[in-house]
Amino acid sequence: METTSIFSPSSVDCLVEKVSNIFNESDPSSFFLGKQWITSWVSVLDELPDIYIFKNDDEIVGFALLSRKKALTFPPLYEGFLNQKGQSHFDQVWIEYNGIICRKEKIYECISALLTAFFKNKRNQRLTVSMTTDFECWQNAISEAGYISENTEVLGYKSDLTLWQNELEKFEFISKNTHSQLKRSINTIEKNLGKISFSFASKDNILNYFFELGALHKKRWNDSEEGSGFDNQFFVQHHVNFLTRNSQNIDLVKVSAGKETLGYVYNIKFEKTVYFYCSGLNYDITHKHIKPGYTIHHELMKHYRKLGYLWYDFLGGYARYKDSLSSAKYQFKTLTIYRSSRQLKLTRIAKKLISFLTL
Repeated sequence: METTSIFSPSSVDCLVEKVSNIFNESDPSSFFLGKQWITSWVSVLDELPDIYIFKNDDEIVGFALLSRKKALTFPPLYEGFLNQKGQSHFDQVWIEYNGIICRKEKIYECISALLTAFFKNKRNQRLTVSMTTDFECWQNAISEAGYISENTEVLGYKSDLTLWQNELEKFEFISKNTHSQLKRSINTIEKNLGKISFSFASKDNILNYFFELGALHKKRWNDSEEGSGFDNQFFVQHHVNFLTRNSQNIDLVKVSAGKETLGYVYNIKFEKTVYFYCSGLNYDITHKHIKPGYTIHHELMKHYRKLGYLWYDFLGGYARYKDSLSSAKYQFKTLTIYRSSRQLKLTRIAKKLISFLTL
């Protein structure tokens, strides 16, 4: 990699103009690194991140968005965040399959160039790369450059929709016990409520479905530690931007049984994969044999299989229904990269001290 330039855009339009070609030519591993998701997110930020632009013979081959915040006030030391802001209210939209936006064959070179450029500034002490699946590339570049890192792991879950048994009309990876529970749930729903049906939002009513999903989501998650993203104006505005710009690649699905709403599901279609982003379920339906989450996802998996999709990706984080309905698990890793082992030790000491003082 020949050069890395750091550019501070004055507007979202300026940012997009600067990197539009590489957006079009990159091979993103998921929609999270696509133009529509990234521009929808940066549109809600109070301050735009810097763009690290990677060139080879004056040709732009990749870029990364980095925000910084102070890790220490005096002397002023900074930590950086790849494709995140480092502030929970801006980052609650979350990002998975995180990485540098570039062509696949340039990933390692771009990672190396980013590390060199970021740590060239002596005040930059650590860099966080959340929820990446390119762990091996990152780790090799970190080791080669002489930096040090620590990581945490989150499992992701996905279902291979080609593993369908026609004669039994079931996915072969779903256990006998889970299949029995699904059958009983479907029978109970149809007996007590009515036949299960899907209604897919149109471009005209997609925001209505989104906010109806949000009402159910808030009812379920408001009292949790993290709360519901639908109470966060930046989360909501990001998705309004994304939905209105990209409705053709999004399924907002209302799932009903007779006249009763079972819930809403927000799915994003990218290439031959359907990504489950979030849902709002009707937990007022309390029959012990009805499993709305299991049932809805299973029926949607069958629907997408018929349309020719290959994978149904539940994304990261454990849930029993994900484990039961998936055919494969994969790893997301969040890396914190330090300039030196000394910096890592100091950070650990500081964390322990803060933890002790807040007991």
